[in-house]
Amino acid sequence: MSENRQLRTDALDFSDIKENLKDFLRGQDKFTDYDFDGSALSVILDVLAYNTHYNALYTNMAVNESFLDSASKYSSVVSLAKALGYTARSTRSARAKLIITLTNNSGDLTYTLPRGIIFKTVVGNTDFDFVLDSDYTAPLVDGVYTFSDLIIIEGTPTTRQVPVSLTSEYVIPNRTADISTLKVKVQESAGSSVFRSFTFANNALDVGPDSEVFFVKQREDLYYEVYFGDGNVGAAVQPGNIVHMEHMLSNGSAANAARVFTYSSGLTDPFTDLDIQLVLPAAGGAEPETIDSIKFNAPRLYTAQNRAVTANDYIAIVSQLFPSVETVTVWSGAENIPKVYGKVFIAAKPNGADSFSELEKQEMRRVLLQQASVVSVVPEIVDPLHLRVELVTNVYYNPKTARRTAGEIATSVRNNVANYASTLGKFGSEFRFSRLTRQIDSSDDSI
Repeated sequence: MSENRQLRTDALDFSDIKENLKDFLRGQDKFTDYDFDGSALSVILDVLAYNTHYNALYTNMAVNESFLDSASKYSSVVSLAKALGYTARSTRSARAKLIITLTNNSGDLTYTLPRGIIFKTVVGNTDFDFVLDSDYTAPLVDGVYTFSDLIIIEGTPTTRQVPVSLTSEYVIPNRTADISTLKVKVQESAGSSVFRSFTFANNALDVGPDSEVFFVKQREDLYYEVYFGDGNVGAAVQPGNIVHMEHMLSNGSAANAARVFTYSSGLTDPFTDLDIQLVLPAAGGAEPETIDSIKFNAPRLYTAQNRAVTANDYIAIVSQLFPSVETVTVWSGAENIPKVYGKVFIAAKPNGADSFSELEKQEMRRVLLQQASVVSVVPEIVDPLHLRVELVTNVYYNPKTARRTAGEIATSVRNNVANYASTLGKFGSEFRFSRLTRQIDSSDDSI
């Protein structure tokens, strides 16, 4: 009898792999009458099949993690996005805007509120600290100092110092760090009082050999790392320098919607009265960027190259700059009714609300004009229109075939309807009655 030495390699499941091994061995003269299921050889076949199955699974996972579309590990997605020049968004602190009226007896013509003053607020049953982001100066008018449009940021200020050496890594070792609040200063030496302020650069094209800038990347361990130029693209730091990194440790979206703030600490001069008026409630707090968001934004922002030219460019840039945006759509003035040339219209819906406030829309417009818009094209932020569907449905079921009670079936129907509703709520999504009825029908076999 001639031996069959052909082993099929088309199977990936354990049972199919083992069956192919059995067929191969049955084709050998030495194992013609062998009982593969009842002998010790069955254990060896199990080991061989498991080993083959594991290798196939590992190879499949390794290949999937090599492409942005199919990667499922956060670290893989971050690494692949980095190749496109995209840095995943960190945790973002909520920001609020206040007007403060201060009265003291100094009589000075001007008064400065120092950066770092702490204000307290409560959201739910949780206390949060908000910190003044910079110094604000106001003149004395009618015996009071009025500070308008003060920006306060939620979180805890943190500073890390790293001496510069050939092996130094300037890592921010905290997953809740808000990288948008990062400020970097370089001290000449441990005993020096000379500091150089470095600014964040997200575009190397505008950076010269003497530009005092820093860059940020996310490592595979998901911590963010600051790095500097080499003297050709950006000024280099020298051994003996000390890098100071200041940033906020954030609670993300938990502090959003805070409206009532009280002064806590930070003023060294005595005052007789301090009145706080809310201009803009806390908003903009967000959790770290999700895998789906990175996959969506990275290729689009790479195409845009930080320049808003097409509608897709604006969508990518708005999604990156404003983490509180849940969904956004863009159209040109030429497509608008009526036509308005020289403008681009942006309709954006925030998380947890139907529309942005007027002050928030003004801030978005200002940031886009400064950072992305093409000259002579003015962005216009408009409110989205909401179309709401009210669902009234009667669900009939056969109690003889049902394995659950009517209440349990009704709960399952509601859950499936809610799951379908969660796929809507974004620009470009479509309500399909047939899909909804299929969701309801699939809730239980007895329906």
